[in-house]
Amino acid sequence: MNRREAGGGRGLRRVAAATGGFVACVLVAALIAALVGSWGRDLRRAGAVAALLLAAAAFQLAGRRGYRVGELLAALVAAELLFAGVIAWYAGAPRVDRFFLSWCLGGNLYLAVPWLAGAALGAWLARRRSSRSPSGG
Repeated sequence: MNRREAGGGRGLRRVAAATGGFVACVLVAALIAALVGSWGRDLRRAGAVAALLLAAAAFQLAGRRGYRVGELLAALVAAELLFAGVIAWYAGAPRVDRFFLSWCLGGNLYLAVPWLAGAALGAWLARRRSSRSPSGG
């Protein structure tokens, strides 16, 4: 078994860990919103907290932990599938209609955009740091 074949499980574990981190950020944001009394139909405060947590988590994973952007994108796809399932469960039927698209677009402004921004900024910082280090080439 060569190195590439042996490393396949590592990438899947990293995607699973990043997806777990994504879900944990959303759950912590929901818990904070519930504790401070801003839970209800207006989810903007919980969304803002989730956005900050997700951007920080993606930045940490890409910039400090050395996760590849592809792994973070795969985690985002997995989280998006979970999010679509939650919307479909809430709607009562798994169909793509105006309600689904509205919630999907609105939710992604608070979930996907900060995750992608944090991942991009973290990857940029890691690349910049490695190019400046004497051993980074």
